[in-house]
Amino acid sequence: MNRAIFIVATAFVTAMVAYCFITIAWRDGTKGEAVAQTSPSFNTVKQVRILLKRAKRELTKAGKYECCIEPGCDFCVLTLGECPCAETLKKQGIACPECTGGWRVGHGSVHGVEPSQVKMWTEDRLKKAYGARAK
Repeated sequence: MNRAIFIVATAFVTAMVAYCFITIAWRDGTKGEAVAQTSPSFNTVKQVRILLKRAKRELTKAGKYECCIEPGCDFCVLTLGECPCAETLKKQGIACPECTGGWRVGHGSVHGVEPSQVKMWTEDRLKKAYGARAK
């Protein structure tokens, strides 16, 4: 069950990144041309990464981005517009799908947490995240 949710979450993050590419191309005046591309250009990927880093910095300053992995996740920013994973991990032992995966491969950044004890969000929490993305 958790593996299926992780696969769905990964597919969602991929779709969101593709959406960002199309949005950037649309604003740049290329209209539908970006949709026809089978793979985004290196510069477009670079622009998306820059925008995500900027958003994370601004959210961190506003106290709305406290991730539990290093480098920090994109999933929460793209779905919730914030990242509560460090707090939920400390209080409940849970994190978003991307953070959970990060912990499993050694990228956890919260001291005193055992990686094998990190659990992924509940289905209700995932529904809330995906629901927020849809608004």
